[in-house]
Amino acid sequence: MGFAKGLVADFLYKYVARYKRMAFLSLGLMLVVAASRMAPAYILKVAIDRFISRGDFYGLSMAALLYLAFICLEYAGIYLQIYVSQFFGQSVIRDMRLETFSHLLGLPVPYFDRTPHGKNLQYVTNDMENINEFITSGIVTTAGDVITIAGIVAIMLYLSMPLTFVVILFFLMLFPLIDFFRKRFRQAYEKSRESVAEMNAFLGESLSGMYVSKAFHRIDTETAAFRERNTAYMLAYKKVILYLSLYFPFVDSIGILSILAILWSSRPMLSMGAVTFGTIAAFIEYSHKLYNPIRDLSEKYNLYQNARSSLEKLHRLHQMAGEGHEGSIAHVAGDIELKDVWLSYDRNETHALKGVSLRIREGERIGIVGLTGSGKTSLINLLLGFYQPTKGEVYLGGRPLTDYSLEGIRKAFGIVSQDVFIFPRTIRENLFAGEKAVDPAVDRLTQGFLQEGGVQRMVAEDGLNLSEGEKQLIAIGRVITYRPRYVILDEATSRIDRYLEEKVRQIMAEEFPSATWLVIAHRISTMAEMDRIIVIHDGELVEEGSHEQLLQKGGIYRNLYDIYQRGGRP
Repeated sequence: MGFAKGLVADFLYKYVARYKRMAFLSLGLMLVVAASRMAPAYILKVAIDRFISRGDFYGLSMAALLYLAFICLEYAGIYLQIYVSQFFGQSVIRDMRLETFSHLLGLPVPYFDRTPHGKNLQYVTNDMENINEFITSGIVTTAGDVITIAGIVAIMLYLSMPLTFVVILFFLMLFPLIDFFRKRFRQAYEKSRESVAEMNAFLGESLSGMYVSKAFHRIDTETAAFRERNTAYMLAYKKVILYLSLYFPFVDSIGILSILAILWSSRPMLSMGAVTFGTIAAFIEYSHKLYNPIRDLSEKYNLYQNARSSLEKLHRLHQMAGEGHEGSIAHVAGDIELKDVWLSYDRNETHALKGVSLRIREGERIGIVGLTGSGKTSLINLLLGFYQPTKGEVYLGGRPLTDYSLEGIRKAFGIVSQDVFIFPRTIRENLFAGEKAVDPAVDRLTQGFLQEGGVQRMVAEDGLNLSEGEKQLIAIGRVITYRPRYVILDEATSRIDRYLEEKVRQIMAEEFPSATWLVIAHRISTMAEMDRIIVIHDGELVEEGSHEQLLQKGGIYRNLYDIYQRGGRP
């Protein structure tokens, strides 16, 4: 609990303090609203005791106008207070959402391997809304409710101490009731949040894999799995509804009982002249106004619980270290060297790479060959800094990879993957061309499928209005636009026909004559053009040499070459 309180305090200091002027303005408006709420009941008392009892029509008219003025002031204050508090809350949430999104983008790749996208989405949507509600309807209005309660109690003590004790007696009955429901609200809300997070995560994954579900006729299976999670959320939220439906009638009942107690207790005092009819009327009004903020305070506690839970989640997220290297060297150049490098993705005994030692000279064209799952892509992941070696060291230009900034590494390396991600934006934006003119080499590359709309053509989500080959051409265009020093092609032309493949090879050779090439390909014909070929098998570097040397060796590469020559037949 202490951790949570400290977390909320840190949050208030870090974000709310940035907009303290708006916070103080909202609080000032709340004071105006609180004063406007307390005044009418006292005006009613004065109107009954001084004007109605004496038949003073003029005085009653003035009291009525004053009563109306405070009512108008209250509603005007409520309007301004809501506007300012909402603007204040949205300003804070804008900053929080931007910083959270930036932090998410800076987290290492392994984090995204083990975290569902739906959960990450919830950080910048549901959790932000919980915090926003706490800011706009919790912090300032709670202060206003406390001021209203204190003011009403003070006025009631001034009017009649005995009747005030009667009201406070029933007021104290609320505390065990609120505490009883508070604990159950917290448990029910936490359970419902867990259920909705699980449901959202499943929904995001299921919709992303929609084509697979349709292709393998798994619609009924996916629907059944979603129904299970949807039902779990409904059952969890039913408890919240149950406690809400019980809580408010109980609170209202105590409020009604307090009014009956006021009427009963005032009878002997009225006969003795200790109170007036106006005082009784004022106490009934104040009793109504007292129980409303008390009931609101319990609702604010629920908002606090939601916000606290969301803040704890965001705190844990922001505590995660980013992927930034300690080094600050931006210029990346020179030979690539791996010294006894091991890599494990799941931190157990299963290694994707096992003791790989390799030197790639700058400007050299290297082919990487191996069976599926042998560790070829793992090698690339290390060079790009997506993962850190479990053991061993990766060097660039004679320096450890960690001496370089990630920005420098990512600018130096350009990669074309077999599976290309396409953003639902224009082709220009997908080429990362910015406002500058599209590179002439990219124009040559994309001739034929950019007829309609050109680079301003919008791409559908997941690139559904593009073929797989067109996606790969865009990915190759990105590398040309990027102009990297090291070019990585991971089955880069696997979805492109032979004619276009030759065209791509020619353009890439012209555009990157002195670049260092790392080419992963199953087509052995591509490997024949490389300066040197390395063969990876079961995570180990087992063969190394030129195309002719490896054929003469008669090892794994020769076996792969023979299979390729037979058209893939064993």
